[in-house]
Amino acid sequence: MNKRRRRRIKPWRILILVVLIVGALYVNQVIVPTTPPLFIPTPTATRSPETYISEGEGFLAEGKIGPAIQSFEKAIQADPKNPANFVTTARLQIYSGLYSQAATNAENALLLNASNSMAHALRGWALGFTGDYLQAIGAIDRAIELDANNAAAYAYKAEILILQSQEGLGDLGTLDKAVEASRTAEVMAPNSLDAHRARGTVLEFTGNYEEAAREFEAAIAGTIWH
Repeated sequence: MNKRRRRRIKPWRILILVVLIVGALYVNQVIVPTTPPLFIPTPTATRSPETYISEGEGFLAEGKIGPAIQSFEKAIQADPKNPANFVTTARLQIYSGLYSQAATNAENALLLNASNSMAHALRGWALGFTGDYLQAIGAIDRAIELDANNAAAYAYKAEILILQSQEGLGDLGTLDKAVEASRTAEVMAPNSLDAHRARGTVLEFTGNYEEAAREFEAAIAGTIWH
């Protein structure tokens, strides 16, 4: 019998095969895990809460309260542990007549910081517009207890007491308390919208219409959002 002639294995073929195997392993272990899947959109960079705050302040400077609220709500979503954003949003919502939402945001701020005087004041102010005068005054008195220099709290208290008087739910001293609170607010913060608005509201209720008009004009001309 004739012996079959064996085919010699060429070394360069083995070398090429080894290189291909190593290359495949490298691609599978290193390249593939770091390569994003095809046809899937790349996630956009997350905006910082500061950019939303700056955006909201810009809208306020233009008198655009609605867009400002939306910007501050986005700031809350980006940083839900910052009570200041809840407080700012609550205040703007009250000016927009969104009293329930404002009360909720003020309460959210208090969950983060129970000693936040402005959050208590805004909660009380919002509750006052819903007719819950007992809780409203209680919340505002708590705000003043925490910070006796909180001018806005005195202004809000004056407005709530006037609302109470308008509905005939106050006592003989309710109007006097409103007058005193409005004066205190204006002495503490002579350029604030809240102080002039509260004082004008008291003067209008007591029939001093010319003085009330001047107070409302001062509110518009003054430093509106501070």
